[in-house]
This record gives sequence, C-alpha cells and structure tokens, in this order.
Amino acid sequence: MFFFLSRTASLHRAAGRGDLGRVRHLLKQGIASDAASPRGWTALLHAARGGHDDVVGALIAAGADVNTRVTRGFIDKGSVALKFAVCQANLGVVRRLIDAGADVNAIDASGLSLLSYAIVGQKPDVLEVLLGAGSRIHDRDQLGRSPLMRAAARGDPTAVRLLLKAGAHCHERNPVGHTALMEAAQEGHREAVRVLLGVGSDPNARDLLGRTALALALERGHRETVAVLRDVGGQE
Repeated sequence: MFFFLSRTASLHRAAGRGDLGRVRHLLKQGIASDAASPRGWTALLHAARGGHDDVVGALIAAGADVNTRVTRGFIDKGSVALKFAVCQANLGVVRRLIDAGADVNAIDASGLSLLSYAIVGQKPDVLEVLLGAGSRIHDRDQLGRSPLMRAAARGDPTAVRLLLKAGAHCHERNPVGHTALMEAAQEGHREAVRVLLGVGSDPNARDLLGRTALALALERGHRETVAVLRDVGGQE
C-alpha cells in the first residue's frame, strides 16, 4: 500500500511540476493515470492547476478522466481540471480539456460555475471559449444571480456583451428583483450600464423594494452613472 501511494505521489509531483519526461516514465511503469490521493487529487488535476498543457495532453492520452473532482478540502472541493485552467486563463489547457470531453457546466462545492469563475476573473477569452462550447447562460448561482447579472455587477462590459450575444436576457431578475442593469448601476459601472441600456434594459424597472437603477446609483453616490440613467429618462 505504501509503495502504491509513494508511486502515485511521484506521478502527482511530476505532473504538478510539468515534468513531461518523468510523467511518461511513470505511466510506462504502470501507474494508473487516474490514481488519486486521499483527497481526490489526480495527476491531471495537478497538471491543470500548474498550467502544463503538454502534461495534460499526455495524461489524457493515457486515459485520465477529464471530469474527475477533488473530493476533500475547504477551498478546492468539487473542483475539476477545467476550473483550474479557467482560473488561470490558460487557453491551451482549456481547449484541450474541452476537446477531450470536459464538462463546461461543472459546478464546484461552493456552487460556482466555470462561467462564474471566468467572469469574476475578468477573462473574456476564456469566457468566449466556454460560451462557444455550450456553457449554460441562464443557470443561477447560490444567490440567484445569472452570469449576466454577475458580469454587470463586476462592471465588465466585454463580458456583458459576450453574454448578451450568446442569448442572455437583460430583463431577468434575481430574488430581490434586481435586473442586470440594477446590478451595474448599484456598483457604479457606467460602461456596463450603457451596454445594457443599448439592448433595451428598462431604466425604470423596480426591485422588490420599489427602487429603480437610478435610485440604487443615487444611494451609492455614483454621479456618472446617475447622469447616464437620467439622460435616458431614468426615474427615482
């Protein structure tokens, strides 16, 4: 048992370092490509986290499961290899994993999707690849926000445009009645507000407390955003 674990650990270390030659040698010695640690880490997960495209390719060729998950740990529980690649904006690894069948709609133990990680990290190239591969744009996170709402709240006009182009609905609401426009206005993201207004977002829609996007921007003192909303007839 100890011999098995030590050999597995050697493969994991080599994968995490990006040592392709060592990884190939250990695989030839008969170590299973999917051999996991007690926490569920595999060589592929280590290689993806390290951003080692060639090692990821070698492990996939050896039969590694691209959708295996970390099974324990406070931060990484439920993570898949594609999540690590997305968070690093490593397009080579992202594309390789997707081509090998990685689930672009995987959600980790914290309830966050891969789209959410791409949006939070403001990685438009990765976001575009995920959308092109079929990531669901209407799924909600643990707070009831759609990817468009999250992008609006982050103030990322590029992500907002990409999501709208992919079919996201600007009139969707979260559990407190906020639209994406309200989320952007509340945080003072003027450019995201302009993009959303440009596709027909209602500046006078009201949340469950009766507040409009303009009222939310006024509450936070976002003067430039207030001016944009007033220019289109926004009301308090």
